[in-house]
Amino acid sequence: NGNLSQDKTHIKLTQKELIGVPASTIAQMKKNKKGEYLVRLRISSLYISIVRNAKDPNVRRKVMIAFENIQAEKNIKILEQILDLRYKMAKMLGFETYAHFVLADRMARHPSKSFAFLKDLQKKLTPKMNAELKVLLKLKQKDYPKAKKIEPWDWRYYAYQLKKTKYAVDTEKIRQYYPLEHVMTKVFFI
Repeated sequence: NGNLSQDKTHIKLTQKELIGVPASTIAQMKKNKKGEYLVRLRISSLYISIVRNAKDPNVRRKVMIAFENIQAEKNIKILEQILDLRYKMAKMLGFETYAHFVLADRMARHPSKSFAFLKDLQKKLTPKMNAELKVLLKLKQKDYPKAKKIEPWDWRYYAYQLKKTKYAVDTEKIRQYYPLEHVMTKVFFI
């Protein structure tokens, strides 16, 4: 459906709220008569740049929640219809659930094998995730000494700060050497 591709949702942010956001990102935004910047949420590059760079966690939270709820009401209804139709189709074809239907001719063969694989994966990856979150939390505690955890709207910001400080990777600086028009021309020439 076109709900997401045709979405015109935007949020308004002030210059102060955009502290830390690169000028190249801000230049892509329109301003209203009050001088507020209009952030089109459908443009994921704007979203990513804001949640990676905006210093204010409340701004990152506001942008993330708005982005993740684009067309939510309409799409939840559509998703419910899809799930219902998939279930009915699986039943008509003699399967217990849609998962049983999809996996019947695949390597896993049964949902229980998929769940077991995912549980095993979770068991192996959780210690690594916790270690990474500890590193990010230490970074956050430099800004907010009383912080106890990394919130969902924090991880992109602090992961990017870590990338810039520990690994000296700054995508804004890299962008200078790869102008979009030049890159697009070269990529399509290949």
